[in-house]
Amino acid sequence: MPITIIPCPNYDRYFPFCVDEPLEAFHVCNQPLRVLQQREWNRLHNQLKERFQSRGLHLSLREEAFVSTDDLTRMLSHEKETVILEDKKYGRLAWLAPGSQPEDDDAAILRPHSSLLILNPWHLLDLNELLLNRLDRNEILGEVKPGAVIDGRVRMDGGSVLLPGTYIEGHVVIGKNCKIGPNCYLRGPISIGDNVHIGNAVEVKASIIGHDSSVGHLSYVGDSIIGNYVNFGAGTITANFRHDGRHHRMMVMGELMDTGRRKLGAFVGHHVHTGIHTSIYPGRILGPGTSTLPGTIVRKNITDSSRDGAQN
Repeated sequence: MPITIIPCPNYDRYFPFCVDEPLEAFHVCNQPLRVLQQREWNRLHNQLKERFQSRGLHLSLREEAFVSTDDLTRMLSHEKETVILEDKKYGRLAWLAPGSQPEDDDAAILRPHSSLLILNPWHLLDLNELLLNRLDRNEILGEVKPGAVIDGRVRMDGGSVLLPGTYIEGHVVIGKNCKIGPNCYLRGPISIGDNVHIGNAVEVKASIIGHDSSVGHLSYVGDSIIGNYVNFGAGTITANFRHDGRHHRMMVMGELMDTGRRKLGAFVGHHVHTGIHTSIYPGRILGPGTSTLPGTIVRKNITDSSRDGAQN
């Protein structure tokens, strides 16, 4: 892919993720962001790629940006040599120019149609929804047991199984060797990684669940991101709605930010373990390697693995 990726200057704003790996390695729809962006490039018409290469121009993308094939096409088809894809609120996503930096005086400014900037953790949920909405058919390589119902679009890899009583609505991606159910309720958009177990009577809604994680029976995961190697004890609940119906706010790098979301759950890093009947307030962070005791109410972020959330 003849594109220059401009590295993100600070990964701290994505905590509890991107601690030991860059943003482009984070998985959405079970693929690293860098692979997803490569696929957008690959979908371009060959004539458009050849025209771009013959013009000798430079195409630069921010690591925090997901630029769709549609918007790449608009940029590369433009008559001007300098084209900037810019969000009114969040700034530049990408630019096309004779050099590494665009000259703004004669630049064409385009607004993104189906691209977005991932500036905060909850924007990963937005991207997950954007990509899953593209699913137009079922691709079932695993097993759907009698009594399981699919009311939407599902892509499921080999070795995975939907047990009886499991009900899926909306768009869902399931990795390989997963066990879902029995009696689960999955409300897309949802991405479930490889080797994931979702136990009896669990509800998952609009979330990302990483590889090798387990959500114990009678749990609820809503509008949340769960990392890899996470174990939710039975009855773990991620609250996702304020009583007053206002937007959730979340601490990012010491700043309390309006997420713009009425529904927002938890952000759980890799290798987190929750005790049974743990209840997590909306928008809370559980840092990598942290844990909670049975019956814990997580009112504040738990960022230090030496704490077990008992005071929260």
